[in-house]
Amino acid sequence: MPKQAMPVKTITVDFTEDGYPGFESEVWVNATARTLRPLFESKDPEELTSLFLKHFPKWNFRDFDGKPIPHSADALDDIPPDLVRAMWRRRLEALREAALPANLNGHSLKEEVKAPA
Repeated sequence: MPKQAMPVKTITVDFTEDGYPGFESEVWVNATARTLRPLFESKDPEELTSLFLKHFPKWNFRDFDGKPIPHSADALDDIPPDLVRAMWRRRLEALREAALPANLNGHSLKEEVKAPA
């Protein structure tokens, strides 16, 4: 039997209702407690940045001049704080919907499963 790694499941969330029309991000929805714990316990900014990028593995954000904001540690300072808060809020909503697959609030989320790198 082949050894298989745990797949990373992501859902694409939209931030139009948060005042960012067309902005989307992927959100990792099957992270384990071991993966989440450092978000609450770590005081190391580099580790927290790395975890943030891991939990939001992709986005299509653009800066005030319309240039893409790269998915990188250096670019995190270019994301407005209210959008970062919306990212975490939408992540929690995505986790609730992943746990309760019925579409209870009228939003549609698109799930993707990616093989580990």
